[in-house]
Amino acid sequence: MNDKRMKDALEAIARRGVPENTNLMPRIAVQLERKSPMTTLRARPFVAILIALLILLTLSGVVYAIGRSLGYIPGIGIVDQSTPIRVLAEPVSQTRDGITITVSDVVLTSSKTVVVYTVDNIPQEKLSRDVAAPGCGSKPEEHTLLTTSENLIPKDLGYEMSGWGAGYKVRHIFAPLPADINDAVLIIPCIEGSLQGTLPENWELPLQFIPAPPDMTVVPVVEVTPSQEPASDNPLKLEKIVETEKGYIFVGTFDSTGLPQGAQAMDFSTFPIFTDADGQDVIYDFANFQLDQPAELPPVGSFPWAFEIIGKDHAYPLTMTVSAVAAQYSESSASFEFDAGPNPQEGQVWDLNQDIELAGFPVRVVKAIRTADGYSFDFESAAMFHGVSLTIGNSLPVGSGLGDPGHFISVVRFEGEVPSGKLTVQASNPVVAISGNWQIQWGVENLPIEESPTPVAADQTCLTRDSWQAALDNYQPAPADLAKKLLVYGALGDNYYDYDNYGSFMTSTDGKDKQIISQGVYPSLSPDGRYVAFAWGEGLNLFDFASGGQIHIPNTTTDDNVPVWSPDGTKIAFVSGSDLNLYTINPDGSGRTRVINENGDEQLVDWTSDGTGLIYGVNVEGGISLRKVEIASGAVTDFFIIPNHRAYEDFAISPDGNRIAYHARENLQDAIYISNLDGSNRRLFAQMGNWIVTAPFWSPDGNWLIIVMRSTDLPDRPTELMLVNVNDCRIHPTPLSVEAIYGWIQ
Repeated sequence: MNDKRMKDALEAIARRGVPENTNLMPRIAVQLERKSPMTTLRARPFVAILIALLILLTLSGVVYAIGRSLGYIPGIGIVDQSTPIRVLAEPVSQTRDGITITVSDVVLTSSKTVVVYTVDNIPQEKLSRDVAAPGCGSKPEEHTLLTTSENLIPKDLGYEMSGWGAGYKVRHIFAPLPADINDAVLIIPCIEGSLQGTLPENWELPLQFIPAPPDMTVVPVVEVTPSQEPASDNPLKLEKIVETEKGYIFVGTFDSTGLPQGAQAMDFSTFPIFTDADGQDVIYDFANFQLDQPAELPPVGSFPWAFEIIGKDHAYPLTMTVSAVAAQYSESSASFEFDAGPNPQEGQVWDLNQDIELAGFPVRVVKAIRTADGYSFDFESAAMFHGVSLTIGNSLPVGSGLGDPGHFISVVRFEGEVPSGKLTVQASNPVVAISGNWQIQWGVENLPIEESPTPVAADQTCLTRDSWQAALDNYQPAPADLAKKLLVYGALGDNYYDYDNYGSFMTSTDGKDKQIISQGVYPSLSPDGRYVAFAWGEGLNLFDFASGGQIHIPNTTTDDNVPVWSPDGTKIAFVSGSDLNLYTINPDGSGRTRVINENGDEQLVDWTSDGTGLIYGVNVEGGISLRKVEIASGAVTDFFIIPNHRAYEDFAISPDGNRIAYHARENLQDAIYISNLDGSNRRLFAQMGNWIVTAPFWSPDGNWLIIVMRSTDLPDRPTELMLVNVNDCRIHPTPLSVEAIYGWIQ
């Protein structure tokens, strides 16, 4: 359980700045892992402005035409209009044991059937928290189906899903239904992630379809047609453009033109980069699920792509740059042997250190490991392998995953008895990253730019890339009395990749005088500065600075998390691992009391400044709903929704209890905002382009914020910590590299 606590904390940190449910290489997943691609879509209907797409679009070497058969439906994607479109006659909803499933939209075209539904009010304690037992929905027989009275079951083309703790939203894509079928039943065998038998199962929602209304919003798709100039040898091609409420969706393909002999392009190996005419990064979102048939495998050696550019007011032309693609070498194979012995045991390791060649690259087979149902093999290569298919006799087809750079793993599974003795392993279909510098450009002129309100004027944003660089160029150390001691969580030594190297410690802003407390997570400093409460092992624990001793708080259990001291130091609030609700307890373990009982995944923020209530967040669609509960009465006050917020460390209440500093992710950019508790007087405080800014923490006097920053240009680079004055924007860089701040002694 210690490892799980550590992994949960580190994975929460790693998710910052990365779109949820994003699969960079869906086609590799389909072919090597047999999984459907998943991305996150948040779109809403808007009034299409046709004239915007009729005005001249300039792009070197191509001309444009409005597509006659393709259109774009917000929230649904690109659709084929060559035949009549049908829609859901009216929303369908069912409630069982307090859980509600609502089918809000169905769109049927000649190429696909899109079903959108939500599931809400899910009790969190009924969901699996064990990655080894992922809960309902992980097996093929537990997948959502669409069926008709003729017993027709259209092919499942894939789905995307976004969740908010107590619920989730799914956009499921099925193969098209015949035009004469106007009734179907959506069958949902179980609630995603639920423990078997704990929640209602076998949901059946009857659906009725009618012709789409004439006023249905369908935005035209601009098709990019090659000019009469000689064909380009550039494998990166732009084919369609759609204007959306947020910006533009650009759709194209990448083929195998110019790749090495035998290499067949499968997907991007790294994220593309978009820049404007001034060389500035352009923010974009993933839009593959906007394609007409997103889960259909493309022709061999080619793959489609779709990205949504955020915003319209850019310095054109825009440039898309691809630095690496993943290519499969279907004609390349190799084999090696190893002797598993007569009675191999689960967890047994064999050091092999054999050399083979795949796709023309030297590969070393480092070791084999016996798993519960087969074998796992570790490989090393100077080339970047995304994976390779392995077989031993009649083993099951499974995939492989990329490990660290230069290292990858592949597994072999068996349905029945796992073979032993001398085995021959066949390696085939390797997927390798191929470097390049492929680019395309497009320019869009004279398009109407919708004015969008910004939270604050630019000169009020304290921390930007420019102000950060200026602070580095004119470095001034923080005043000696500003932060005498910080309680932090981070790497205890120089190894940032070892789970066992992380923990809680006290330190100064210069990184000196480090006092290690524990490997525990979510540390909290008592008001008198004597104790640190933290989560680890069998529950909550206390570290005593006076004695250097550590004790377990009785009456707390494994997975109780996020302890926070009350202002008077007499109680500790925390999140229960059993039901994910908020509790309080005395430091000696007595008086364990549940404060609130909700189905949401409560995130404890802090006590109110007078100690009479708790401020917390609940996952809802679109972000975190910030709330306050009065401990005595149980009365709950709703404040506002923090958009796309994810981690416990990403919000902090000011010492006077009147303001909150919080992380939000809007238009795919990380930012730190300051506002009143009701969301009013919102101020953009820190935003550094595509760099991650997170984990704000107030100084005891309320005049400073600590911000943790990570450069996404160099993802392996340690975090950097800075102190920023909330009144005059003074910035003091520090040499300290940590993941989050939990206490500040001034």
